[in-house]
Amino acid sequence: MKLITNIESAVNTASSGDKIATFHQQILLHAKELSSTGIKARDFFNIATTLDKPAYHTEYNKMMALSNKILIEDCNLCTKMTDLSHDTWYRLKFTRTNASQLKLFETTITQNLLFELAKFSEHCTFKQVKAFEAINERVNGNDIEFFVQQPNGKYLFFPMQAKVLYPSNKYEQIPYKNQNTDLINYASKKKGYPLYLLYNYSPQHTSYQHYGCSIVDAHYMKSIFNSINPTFDDLHVHSSKYIYPVASTWQSLICDSIFSKNNSYTNKIIKKVYNNEKYSLNQDEVMEEGEWKEVTLATSAKRADEDVMTRIEIIKKKEDSDFLNQGESGFDIGFAPKYKIIVSNEIDIVDTHE
Repeated sequence: MKLITNIESAVNTASSGDKIATFHQQILLHAKELSSTGIKARDFFNIATTLDKPAYHTEYNKMMALSNKILIEDCNLCTKMTDLSHDTWYRLKFTRTNASQLKLFETTITQNLLFELAKFSEHCTFKQVKAFEAINERVNGNDIEFFVQQPNGKYLFFPMQAKVLYPSNKYEQIPYKNQNTDLINYASKKKGYPLYLLYNYSPQHTSYQHYGCSIVDAHYMKSIFNSINPTFDDLHVHSSKYIYPVASTWQSLICDSIFSKNNSYTNKIIKKVYNNEKYSLNQDEVMEEGEWKEVTLATSAKRADEDVMTRIEIIKKKEDSDFLNQGESGFDIGFAPKYKIIVSNEIDIVDTHE
């Protein structure tokens, strides 16, 4: 069967230390098709030889059980992140096409994403994603830490800064003061790779709703847009240097960063990050004890009420209307993440074959 051949090919071409991890990711990626066609572990005889691991069929059964659990519960994080991307696109569309031109800030969108991920996590017995909020009050609601656990148990780290696309079709808060440099420096100190998380709606590109939440390499932004505002087209449609878009969908961080045919500039960068050991973090490096609290449905609802009151007080104290047009990016405190998102496989997967 072609699907088995494709999985075998992916495993065969993986480096010796990545074969088990590649096998796991392929099984999760094609779980629905594997289940519907009735393929069993015994069908992967050639892969057993390639992996050189006698208990490979146990690995297969474990991953299929996990995959089936996710499918049955409708707890596929890739699907959820895609849905949230579409939802962000249409929320921005609603605010921009409404007669009163409602404002939707980066912090509001980020809070909504955190709430939806918390709701998703509490619904699913397989806790693939957890969200946390910084206890320290002197933080920036646009700054996010995003961690992805790899099959070997270690984590990849992507510090992100959220920016919204303005009605002008420009990211008017890029560049802004020293934010890009702060983001890059923060990533360098903590063994992460810096990204921009962009919230988009473009009436000129109605079929681009999959880019409602997109990501862009921060190094690229600094080199190309250090003094001018990028447009949606600059990053998602074409660029002066590349035939493919620069931006990638945010779900590509976990769904297709390795095996996707997505040829965007940022996706190619992420593939390199996945294959670079210097970006791997241990679990104790992911959480700083006492500095974070998990976001649950109860805490997110309470925090939303507090943020509304805080916003009212800020607006009362600021008579300068330009403040409202800053997209709440006016706090010059360096990169200070308010939120942490951790994507975990929650099962012990270690490739001991070298």
